[in-house]
This record gives sequence, structure tokens and C-alpha cells, in this order.
Amino acid sequence: MSDKKKVRIELVTVQDGEQAVLAYQGELFVKARSLFVRYTEQEEDVRCLVRISAGELSVVRRGAVDSEQLFVPGKTCRGNYKSPYIQFDLETHTTALFVSEGELGAHNGMEQYHSDYAITVPDTLPFTVYWEYALVTNGQLTGQFQNKLYIREDV
Repeated sequence: MSDKKKVRIELVTVQDGEQAVLAYQGELFVKARSLFVRYTEQEEDVRCLVRISAGELSVVRRGAVDSEQLFVPGKTCRGNYKSPYIQFDLETHTTALFVSEGELGAHNGMEQYHSDYAITVPDTLPFTVYWEYALVTNGQLTGQFQNKLYIREDV
């Protein structure tokens, strides 16, 4: 993939069995062997930057909320969260992370990939990034998350 492209983004998040689906418009670009997806969470006026690299995924949010999270399969990574009201350190323990060409099936099909650690930088649209992790804040398990980020060209 080359140049910047306008994209449509669907983010499906399941936290401890509760599902939320959000849709955004953004842009996709490649830089230094990484693929970036940039969009704005309008409801909180937060700019998001997702970086997909060989073997890892990072999510950086800036605005009303500032946070940084890194996801590396089979590892625990440190991050942080800050808002005008609270600040704390995060840890993510990633149990699954992969990229799939096209759209990944509905949530009930996600579990089959639980131990799959194949993450590569995609070279075509559309594609789906899927990751599962346990979130720990201040030493306490906050929740179990499953995320599906579906990216397609905005035509």
C-alpha cells in the first residue's frame, strides 16, 4: 500500500461479554515499515493513531483522554491513561493478535483464533486486525477484551 487513503473503520469491542460497535472515518498511510490508521473519536474529541508493525500493535489516543497501549502476543506491556480527572498506569497481557485480509466473521467466530500470533503488515484493503488482552490497572485485573478493527477504503 502506498500514499494516504481515506478509510472507513469499524471497531467491535467485547469487554467481559458486553459488546460495543463504533464506526469512524479516517485515513491510512504507510511509514517506516508500519501501517498507520488515524481517526477521531468524535464523542470524546480524541485523536487515535493505530500502528500495525510486524509482531505488534500500538494504540495512541490524544485529546480529552491521553493513553498509550502496546500489544505484543504472549507478552505483558506497560502503558498509561490520563484524563483531567484521573491518571494511572496500564498493563496489557495480549493472548491473541493477528491481521486477516477481508472482514473477519461475527464475534462468535473470533474464538477460533485465540492462540494465533500471526501479525503482519497488510498490503491490501480491506483487512481486519483482531486482538485479545487482559487489562490490569494499578495491579488489579480490570477486564478481558476482544477487539476487531475492520478497515476498508472509503469510496
